[in-house]
Amino acid sequence: MIIGDLDIFYLNEKITELEKRLKREINITAHSSEEYKAKKKAQTGYGKIGREALYDES
Repeated sequence: MIIGDLDIFYLNEKITELEKRLKREINITAHSSEEYKAKKKAQTGYGKIGREALYDES
């Protein structure tokens, strides 16, 4: 799952490169920060996830 305001085309390019290297498909779910915050506030599905970001390019 990817959360944040991002360039989906850039992300897709990087995921495609990684898929070729790993020789396997990678499925992602991307949400804007606002969308994720709304889901978390509603305490449904993704709102129960409490992990820190594994990678932050900011």
